[in-house]
Amino acid sequence: MRTNSTDHWVGRPAETAAVRQAALAGCRMGQSVAVTVPLGREQPEIEIGMPTAFAAFCASRLDVYTRYASLRLRDKGLARRTVQVALGDLAMVWAEALESSSPPALAWRLLTSRTGRAAVGCDPVLYRVLPTEQADVMLLRYCLGLPTAQAADVMGWSAARFARVLSDSVRTVSADKALG
Repeated sequence: MRTNSTDHWVGRPAETAAVRQAALAGCRMGQSVAVTVPLGREQPEIEIGMPTAFAAFCASRLDVYTRYASLRLRDKGLARRTVQVALGDLAMVWAEALESSSPPALAWRLLTSRTGRAAVGCDPVLYRVLPTEQADVMLLRYCLGLPTAQAADVMGWSAARFARVLSDSVRTVSADKALG
């Protein structure tokens, strides 16, 4: 990884700390970020330019997304790959995301869709007891320990909506325990 004279980030996407610093610096300067992507042993690398807002968005959510996927998939390597693919999906629709009512909500839907497909047969019990949306809320709040406002932001929701779904989830789990 290196920073060249035009303040573009050049390196591997796995170098998240460097990506975060470069993306955030680039956002302040209104520049784009370039990422070098290796194509394989026999093929050269290509440099892909992306808006700094996209890079900063991804960098700001990468840790939470990866922790979330790791808990759902119970495999850190699969979680990292799943998050990378979901963020790739987001890159393909970034312009549309910016025009949507909530880019974080769109990103969250892409992530949970990819994670749900990868989790077949390995989801935590929470996902067998609750609808996915409620299980996600419980996982973010209680398993990852995110404050309500941060968890709501990650999902692209208002804090009030998150709190309401969380309350419903707790009631459902409590009722399930009482019946079971």
